[in-house]
Amino acid sequence: PRDQLNAGVGHIVHMAGLMAYYLNVKLPLQVLFNDSLPYIRVALENSSERYDHDHGTMPLYYTDDNNDLFTAGMAMLSYNVLCLCYSQGLEIPPNQIHHILRNLLMCCKSNNLGR
Repeated sequence: PRDQLNAGVGHIVHMAGLMAYYLNVKLPLQVLFNDSLPYIRVALENSSERYDHDHGTMPLYYTDDNNDLFTAGMAMLSYNVLCLCYSQGLEIPPNQIHHILRNLLMCCKSNNLGR
């Protein structure tokens, strides 16, 4: 189950990244990789593309030892997805902000997609 969860999160990370790229949306949180493992942090203007705990980097993969950090990372990923939605004219109700997959789908279906 952990590997399946991590694979699913990896697909979400990839999809959100592709959408941001093709829609030309600068996301507030930067996804980076260390040894092929995804991490997320506040996007720093003058930073190298590397993993760095000193800048609030959170893992986007689950292990038995990182439950709290993973939860924080997923909240950060959710924020990026919400920013994508907002950039396409969608307003997500507060009770649905944690529905990452649904929000990505709604963004893809937006009548304002790419405008």
